[in-house]
Amino acid sequence: MPVSLLRPDCLFIPGIGDPKTIGTLVNSINGPLNVVMGLSHNQLTVEQLRSLGVRRISIGGSLARACFHLIRQAALEIMNSGTFTYADHQYSQKELCDFFAEYEAKTK
Repeated sequence: MPVSLLRPDCLFIPGIGDPKTIGTLVNSINGPLNVVMGLSHNQLTVEQLRSLGVRRISIGGSLARACFHLIRQAALEIMNSGTFTYADHQYSQKELCDFFAEYEAKTK
């Protein structure tokens, strides 16, 4: 059955990343298109996606995978060189508190 006959609330197609395909899908379906970003091969920006007509963006587990990469790099540094330079890039306690205070103020 053609997708257009299903009348979905949203079409979710993971793995697409080229503007031509995204534009074709946006113009071919009757409803919003959801794309998955945060995949290593997909480098489009939010603004580019918006201009193509994308209405929804998902990031899946990409933020968690990026964090796991940093954790692994830090662990390998400690294990292989015995150094802790990874810590030079961490947030200070004040920066974390400010971040959460700002978020809390915005959500009240």
